Amino acid sequence: MYLNNLPGDELEAIPVEVPGLKKALTIEEIFKKSEKERRLYELREKAIRDEISMVVGAKAEGVRESIIRFVRKRFKSVSSELQAKIKQITDIEALERLYDELLDAETPEQAAEIVSRM
Repeated sequence: MYLNNLPGDELEAIPVEVPGLKKALTIEEIFKKSEKERRLYELREKAIRDEISMVVGAKAEGVRESIIRFVRKRFKSVSSELQAKIKQITDIEALERLYDELLDAETPEQAAEIVSRM
């Protein structure tokens, strides 16, 4: 049973303020339409998710490169092993924590230890 098939009074009684419910009703409307409309909707949604994923990936790459640059400037060099470990970290929050912890590192060895804990 679709929610939109409910009689008008019953449908109005459903609180649209509930997070996600309004979007669910909108999506349901799309799926009740033609196959072509549904396919176009799905393609738009996929494009939005892909764009978000690309932006998040680009941000993580920028943070990784900034961390490597910081370590290089602070300690005059960065081993390829340390760079590889930093480049394996993909979570932006983890990268931000790493950067904050590296601010306290006083030696390249301490920096390597901090990175290895991530």
